[in-house]
Amino acid sequence: MPLTNFQIKESAAQTRETLRQHFQDMKNAVSKMLDERLAILLQQVDTVEHENIKPLDDCQKLLEHGVSTAEDLLREGEVVVSDKTGKDHQNLCHFTNKAFHIQLDSLPEVPSLVEVPCLSAQLDDTLLSVARDQIFSHGAVASRPPVQIEELIERPGGILVKWCKIKESAAQTRETLRQHFQDMKNAVSKMLDERLAILLQQVDTVEHENIKPLDDCQKLLEHGVDDEFVVQDYRLQYRRHNSGHFEDAYVGPECEFMVLQIDPNVDYQFRVCARGDGRQEWSPWSVPQIGHTCLIPH
Repeated sequence: MPLTNFQIKESAAQTRETLRQHFQDMKNAVSKMLDERLAILLQQVDTVEHENIKPLDDCQKLLEHGVSTAEDLLREGEVVVSDKTGKDHQNLCHFTNKAFHIQLDSLPEVPSLVEVPCLSAQLDDTLLSVARDQIFSHGAVASRPPVQIEELIERPGGILVKWCKIKESAAQTRETLRQHFQDMKNAVSKMLDERLAILLQQVDTVEHENIKPLDDCQKLLEHGVDDEFVVQDYRLQYRRHNSGHFEDAYVGPECEFMVLQIDPNVDYQFRVCARGDGRQEWSPWSVPQIGHTCLIPH
């Protein structure tokens, strides 16, 4: 009884930590991607602004130069008109010739407001709906793995490991998301936090429901798993008890496998998981089982 109690509490604690870390990593990744996208769009704004402001600045300079030239010519004309020195004809000819060569009618046309860009941000708020649908189907809490070690049988120089698919209730999944750039990041973060709270509540519920009926093993068996889980492959791993990493011993459709190269009178740990039909990911690992053989290989 103490071991079963410890297993539930320990696995629940590990699941909480895994969920918190996963959702924190997701929030950081989403925030980073939104920041990068915002930087790209702001750079596009700067580029469009620069490319369209420069011709207007050049036009402004030409207009200012033309106005200045016209003012100078006007002042010179006033002097010619008011000249009483007897050189009116000569000055008038010089002024006329100068004015003829200055093209005051060739100034650029100032574009109208409809001819110049008017920048705006095109933001599609449906991104939140799409993200919400994806997040609400992301992550699940399972009360136990879909497969477990069923039996360990001594064989000369090896251990025959048998496993089977067990029944387990499929946990529902939900999530939340953050907001659009600054607003969107905050919204997404809030939704993820809410989804995390729901999943953590599911962990608490599964923990409570499985600890309470420990005195009745039949009730534990009734907490089964989804019968729709169609197994495509099983994966068996083993290692010396409490030493090193688990190693693959078998991957395939069978529910038993003879593990060879086993030293006599040495404890080995075995665990098994499954992969559903059409899926890439493996299920959670079964509860490790310890076995040994006293039979010497022959």
